[in-house]
Amino acid sequence: YDTFCAAGKHAYHLLADIGAKPLANCFTIDIQEHPVPEDAAEAWLKRVINRF
Repeated sequence: YDTFCAAGKHAYHLLADIGAKPLANCFTIDIQEHPVPEDAAEAWLKRVINRF
């Protein structure tokens, strides 16, 4: 649907608009694709933790 993760996506774009450089791409978790969202979040964090 069109408002899926809208707040996070909006914040990501607002920060980019003022010149912020993202440490990682905007990451969203769809419960239909990842029945245990914590697993997807943990896998993502392991991939990007060194950037923080």
